[in-house]
Amino acid sequence: MTSNYALELFCFRGFQTLVDGQKISDFRTVRGQAMLAYVAVEQAVPTRRETLAGLLWPDESERNARRNLSQSLFHLRHSLQDQTRTPPFLRITPHSIELNLECDSWVDVVRFEAHLMSVQQHSHANLSHCRSCIAELEQAVALYQGPFLDGFSVPTSDLFELWLVTKREELQQQALDAFAKLSKAHEENEDFEAAQRTLRRTLALMPDHESAHQQLMRVFVLSGQRSRALAQYETCRQILNDELGVDPSLETIALYEQIRDGLLGPKTDGVGPSRALSNTTDVRDADANHAVQSSVAPFQSLVPPPHFVGRTDLLESIRATVYANRSHALRLQPIALVGMGGVGKTAVAAQAAHLLREAFGDGVLWANLGSSAPIDILATWARAYDYDFSNLPDVESRAAALRGMLAEKRVLIVIDNVLSTAEVHPLLPSSPHCTILLTMRDLDVAHALNAQVLMLTELSPSNGRALFVQILGEERVAVEEEAASEICTLLQNLPLAVEIVAQRLKSRPRQRLGAMATRLRDERYRLGLEISDQAVRTSFEVSWRSLDETLQQLFAYLAIFGGRPFQAEAIAAIMEVDSFEAEDNLYALEALSLLRSEGDAYYCQHPLLSDFAHEKLAQTQSDESRNAFERMSTYYLEFVAEHSEALDTLIIERENIMSAIEIAYSQNAWERLFAYADIVTPIALQQGIFGDVDRLCEWVHVGAKSSGNRGREAMSLAVWGEAQHRKGQYDDANRSFMESLQLYEPLEDRAGMAHVQERLATIAMEKGDVEEASRLAEACLANNQILESASGIADAYYLQASLLFLQGTYAESFKKARESLTLREACNNTDGQIHTLSLLAHIESRKHSFRHAQGYAEQAVDIGRAEQLQLGLASALYALAIIYRNQKQHESALAVATESLQLFKQMGLRRTEGQLLYQISFFEENLGNVPHATELANQSLQIFQEISDEFSAAYSLIQLGDLYDKNTQSAKANHAWKEAHQIANGLNNEELLLALEKRLNNA
Repeated sequence: MTSNYALELFCFRGFQTLVDGQKISDFRTVRGQAMLAYVAVEQAVPTRRETLAGLLWPDESERNARRNLSQSLFHLRHSLQDQTRTPPFLRITPHSIELNLECDSWVDVVRFEAHLMSVQQHSHANLSHCRSCIAELEQAVALYQGPFLDGFSVPTSDLFELWLVTKREELQQQALDAFAKLSKAHEENEDFEAAQRTLRRTLALMPDHESAHQQLMRVFVLSGQRSRALAQYETCRQILNDELGVDPSLETIALYEQIRDGLLGPKTDGVGPSRALSNTTDVRDADANHAVQSSVAPFQSLVPPPHFVGRTDLLESIRATVYANRSHALRLQPIALVGMGGVGKTAVAAQAAHLLREAFGDGVLWANLGSSAPIDILATWARAYDYDFSNLPDVESRAAALRGMLAEKRVLIVIDNVLSTAEVHPLLPSSPHCTILLTMRDLDVAHALNAQVLMLTELSPSNGRALFVQILGEERVAVEEEAASEICTLLQNLPLAVEIVAQRLKSRPRQRLGAMATRLRDERYRLGLEISDQAVRTSFEVSWRSLDETLQQLFAYLAIFGGRPFQAEAIAAIMEVDSFEAEDNLYALEALSLLRSEGDAYYCQHPLLSDFAHEKLAQTQSDESRNAFERMSTYYLEFVAEHSEALDTLIIERENIMSAIEIAYSQNAWERLFAYADIVTPIALQQGIFGDVDRLCEWVHVGAKSSGNRGREAMSLAVWGEAQHRKGQYDDANRSFMESLQLYEPLEDRAGMAHVQERLATIAMEKGDVEEASRLAEACLANNQILESASGIADAYYLQASLLFLQGTYAESFKKARESLTLREACNNTDGQIHTLSLLAHIESRKHSFRHAQGYAEQAVDIGRAEQLQLGLASALYALAIIYRNQKQHESALAVATESLQLFKQMGLRRTEGQLLYQISFFEENLGNVPHATELANQSLQIFQEISDEFSAAYSLIQLGDLYDKNTQSAKANHAWKEAHQIANGLNNEELLLALEKRLNNA
């Protein structure tokens, strides 16, 4: 039954994997096996990467979980020898992992469920009369060899264990129902030997299944084996007592007494007590228990669809909920629009956003979690208000910055395609002024978010007809009113299905509605149109069959974009046609609602249509499909090379570019992958898109090792370390840089060595290891001098100047900084000039040479303004504020510090924002504004606590205590100082402890 398959997975009783008939036993980790089992069993839809990461590593950070997932996936593919397979067993995209249905695979659970589904799709007055259904049940019960993944476990993942137990119980119930149906059919057909075999298997799986004991007793007596029937009762009684500590039910006892007293025996005349008694133990059909679960304010909402009908009550509910909660000054719960795919959730959300626009003076934000990660959505929202989150290392810090950004704003936030609570939480503001509108398919997710649920179902019959009429026109519908009504009924008034069929008819003005209804009737019989999702699939199939060969090929290739927006030039390159021909064909698909335009230049498929296109692409020859993906990857490499200076363009195409890079990785096209990395990695680092940097570095690292390119391997580790350093992951960064340096040294790549040494020195300096930082800085300088690299020497001098400044050797520090500045001016490195000038300003300020300090700081400010270098400008303004403060020019210090604060806030740099608030608190205190100074100190403290910066928090607490003491609030002052003292003890910081003990002793 299971021979001749390339991949075979057995999940009943235990877990076993065969490749080409050979058992695989060298899985590196149990999580790799768990991943394979999950995507194989849940193969109906692609499994999102974040779902797997959360399922298998629930206690890890998002980054670590995704990294672990990538590593486990790499080892899994190695165990399966998947990278050499054509087609591969696994289909991997940037967003999902799934079992490749193009490969020659067999999964016992999937086959088991398919057999049961085949039985369910037949309508039976009596199952025993259907030979094909009995055969399907026989095959299903033969596959069920025991509990699902029996003995398998991922002990540290409660989420995987929950899925495992739930799936095991679900499959066990399905198996028991199948055994019961089969044994009942055999009994009714008087095939008592087959009934006995089935019932014995049932009891082998579940010995205490009392109804199976009852039926076996009845089958024995009906086949003339009265003594065996009585013995079976004793077996049942003993098992129930041993296993459960109970006696048989009254029903079982009554059956036993009838057999004992001779009231039930072999069937002789076609009508008898046996038939009546069998009705008392009918097994309920599984379907009966199956629940179907179905400066200008930014305005980012999608445009409502041109054909929109009904939903008046729903829109009024949304409006009333928003205004009612607002009038009572309540923090609004999220509003969740919940319904199946194709029911129009996105359309309703867009309509609501336009209707409520005037009520949200600070704007409307929109996000689609189906196509964008939370960390990138947060960056997009920040840019809508002229903030820059690119320097923020992770989703948590960006989420905190978002909450601060929206604290006083009245904004409507619409989040489309919510799949889990984890992915949406970072996007939820804490402000009572904001309203959140979500769309999702999963009701449980809505409840977990404590949302106010508004369910969307199919349109009413009258609204279904109204949508049909909007597209086709009243005149054409009126001519064939009955056919129009039948079409809407067959499609169950699902908006997407109704629109697609109506558009199909609109594009064929001569086609009769009656003919379409007839075709839909055929599809309903074949595909089971009574299920709404299948209605959508059926309407897609009708449109698909009407396309000529060229349009069918185009439609299938659109699956490569996975529902992402794309330009005509991209699909033209994939299909190897000119862009004008591609544009014409795309327009033809758009006219049939198989595609939609996005703005002036882009097209996009609805996610359901993309799924359907994916099925069609899977039916093409594997070589043809691989070549299409390769052409897509090659096209975007040329695209990024051409637009490397057009940042906005690359950001728009980011998801397609990352998908194209992953294709290069999956196809082992290492040179193409390296070419991508050279262009994309610096841009992603600059923009703070660290998730992309991590994935790129991981892929390049694998490619470099596989191809034996040691220099590229060292470079990938250096870039990875840079990203980790920017995210504050010092240990990881240090490790990556050290591995990179060890690779560079035998290659005698001095430029690479110097760069890594400079980064390692910076980390050592930031951790306070001045000796190690000095050693690395000297090594960096030596390598750059051998290379005669002016810019590298300037960087090394700046590093040495910073170290000397920390050590209080101001004269030597000044000399090195001046040498660095001269070189940076010669290299026209304006960004480096600003930082060097700021350092010189700090040095002169420490020497109390404030006039010179102010000159350097003002020069840095001027360059920052002229070159629009925000980070450098903000740092220079901060240095200038300190200089003004030291000269007791408090009002000037306050003005400059406030400007610096705004710049740091726009960049989302929370730690620096806290430091500025702390400094401004002193300025306000010196100006006599003690209440405002206290408020600012509290704000700085809150930020330091949020980012777990205990050292800075202690200083804010000292300032707070001093302000409370000045305001004669002694109890509060003592409380703040004691809290700071506790932190200082933990940090073992003598300077802090001395300052606090002095205050507490004088209190």
